[in-house]
Amino acid sequence: MSKIINYMTGTIRQYYPAYFSEFMEEVKTFTTLKELFNIEWVDSFSKLSNGEINPKFYRYSISIYPSGNMLMAEYDGGYEWWVIGYVDENDIINELPVFKIKYKRKNHQKSMLNTVPDAIHYLETQEQTLKGKIKECKAINKILAREDFIINICK
Repeated sequence: MSKIINYMTGTIRQYYPAYFSEFMEEVKTFTTLKELFNIEWVDSFSKLSNGEINPKFYRYSISIYPSGNMLMAEYDGGYEWWVIGYVDENDIINELPVFKIKYKRKNHQKSMLNTVPDAIHYLETQEQTLKGKIKECKAINKILAREDFIINICK
């Protein structure tokens, strides 16, 4: 008997980090995005503790992985994010934007490392920069060691 998937009804399983072992993950069903967003613990990601809309809230999105899809809450234009829960495959979530990891650089230029090659290139660049700094430090240490030697001879 094959597994029957109802693409018109979705299921979300609440996410808790592993260290929240005492909590039971809730499972809810929904038939529209509005229903999904109105689930109390999903809705709480878009609001402040006083119930007002969080001004940093950007959007809900879906993170797609072979192991399962995750509903995400994005803030600050997508530069901060939280996992809300695991969502089964259904037609309803196809309406959501796909989550892409974004990072801010120290100089506040917006950059995106959306692919593994981008991330590898970024890390390789950082590695080369650090190697250059290490060479500079070694050269300075050699100069300082010579100066100490000269000072000790002259004493």
